[in-house]
Amino acid sequence: MLISYPNKREYNSFQETFANLDLESDELKVIIVTPGVYQERVTLRGKHIRIIGIGDVIVDGAAYARQLGPDHQPINTFQTATFYCEGEDIVLDNLTIKNSAGLGKDVGQAVAFYGNGDNIFLQKCTIDAFQDTLFLAPLPPATKEGRPFNAPINQHEYLQCHRYTFENCEIAGNVDYIFGGGTAVFYRCILKTKLGTENGNAFIAAPSTYPDTLFGFVFIDCELTKDDHDVSNVYLARPWRPYGKAYYISCKIGSHIITKGWDNWNGDVGRERTSDFREYDSNQYIAGRASWVVNKKQIDEFLMVKIFKYMKI
Repeated sequence: MLISYPNKREYNSFQETFANLDLESDELKVIIVTPGVYQERVTLRGKHIRIIGIGDVIVDGAAYARQLGPDHQPINTFQTATFYCEGEDIVLDNLTIKNSAGLGKDVGQAVAFYGNGDNIFLQKCTIDAFQDTLFLAPLPPATKEGRPFNAPINQHEYLQCHRYTFENCEIAGNVDYIFGGGTAVFYRCILKTKLGTENGNAFIAAPSTYPDTLFGFVFIDCELTKDDHDVSNVYLARPWRPYGKAYYISCKIGSHIITKGWDNWNGDVGRERTSDFREYDSNQYIAGRASWVVNKKQIDEFLMVKIFKYMKI
């Protein structure tokens, strides 16, 4: 059951709740979600929204990229999200969002959470899938073949920034399970790599940061874990597009992270020059890290100030 405020009405599903609220109004909308498993795919568009889970709240979908749509063609990655969240000033608190479609080698990509907006904040949430778990817009300008992406219609194109904050969350997956062109700070989150890739390699982040965007993915005081003792050869990140940016700052890095640490995306040495990957104050021995990545014992305090100022934290 979902209870919405200020109208104080009860609903049985997320979509029923959204359909009965003016989500684009300037008024603050608060939705309380009682414990339960909600088997639905959620589309949220609006602003000034707070969704708060009480107890164990699970939103579970199972759409996948190889699934055929009404035109009998695969729906592709960006139509698979269990929870699509678009707009500004949106907070999700204490939700578990899953895509249970299965392993990427069997079903292709399957997104759990798709963020497309500005000032979107998740706290105490679990985002769980396998390949492409968490996508943070914007998308790249085009696919590698030069075609438009098959993605949800963006009704908030006026937004100039795409900023996301994750605090005390858990994100789980095994291939590029945090990806996209948005700027995101992950603070005290658990990044859990799951078993299930064909060649044994796994990748946490795959940023596609635009050249004129100051920051990509910033992981601060996060813990990098695994769900099985056989998980190994895990890379911190690889650039999905040439200017991808990812920083790991004061993170607790497990032994499942490969010594090299970083990948250039299928041997593309050009991306070694254009991407911006950094690791600061790592607990792991970094002498064997990729030579094209910045590794330092301490972070410049001025850089932290710039990050927080950009994020308006």
